[in-house]
Amino acid sequence: MVDFKGTHPRFAAYFLKHALRDCQSDKAAVPGVDRNVLHELKVRVPDVVTQGLIASVLCTYDDLIENNRRRMVLLEDVARQLYREWFVRLHFPGYEHTRIIDGVPEGWRSKMLGEIATKIGSGFTPRGGDSIYVAEGTPLIRSMNVYDDDFSEDGLAFVSEEHATALSGVTVESKDILLNITGASVARCCMAPGRLLPARVNQHVMIIRVDPIAANPFFVHKAINSDERKRQILSYAQKGSTREALTKEMVSAFQIVLPTENLMRRFGDHAASFFQQGENLALQNKKLRTARDLLLPPLMSGEIAV
Repeated sequence: MVDFKGTHPRFAAYFLKHALRDCQSDKAAVPGVDRNVLHELKVRVPDVVTQGLIASVLCTYDDLIENNRRRMVLLEDVARQLYREWFVRLHFPGYEHTRIIDGVPEGWRSKMLGEIATKIGSGFTPRGGDSIYVAEGTPLIRSMNVYDDDFSEDGLAFVSEEHATALSGVTVESKDILLNITGASVARCCMAPGRLLPARVNQHVMIIRVDPIAANPFFVHKAINSDERKRQILSYAQKGSTREALTKEMVSAFQIVLPTENLMRRFGDHAASFFQQGENLALQNKKLRTARDLLLPPLMSGEIAV
């Protein structure tokens, strides 16, 4: 038995992460750690100096992951602030020489999403629920993965090739916009992560595929997530039902104001660059987590000396 008193705190955290992998209980209704199994677990713990060295190695990976995560947040914030400066405060390039007519710059126009999209529709989940999910396969995006301006891989599900084929009609493509359409997370919206394509979506997530000739998808995404438009789309979701939900008809009729083609392209180029940088950082984090998790067992067992 191990007494964690006097144990290096970070080592203890990593140690438990490693040890708990081996004591998952299948007896409970919900798979997890059986307390009795944990109490009976016999372990070997190195001296405190070695504990500190092991923790230092693993913390290096976690620190890099956290730094990348913060950079991703900053990139999204820059894109958000640029949208506000250009399209809310109307301090866009050349605004000094642009006429404002009824509160809208000359040349800008209002369009419904249905007019500028080639696809607006949600997915579905094959029969079987969680039992169809596999350890590796095609990602199935659910509402828990979609946040405003952010995509979380926590709880990301995967389906087999067979189920993915059955869901081919809801395949996510590059530059698709993902919108949650039911429940407490309704109206959360993000760009589809290119690193996970080709993915599928379940019935709680809608794909908005913007026609690139009609509008820039990165601009449309930021417009949907702008404060005013977000309040508007949330009000749509709360109409006529005891359950918050967005229908295809609601989303298709949702209006946004499009700037001139040149200005929209300039913003889209900036936003696309920020998005790609975030994608690169997310891929780096995935590799760092894999490397850390591969190092964890041999470090804890003493197979690799520090």
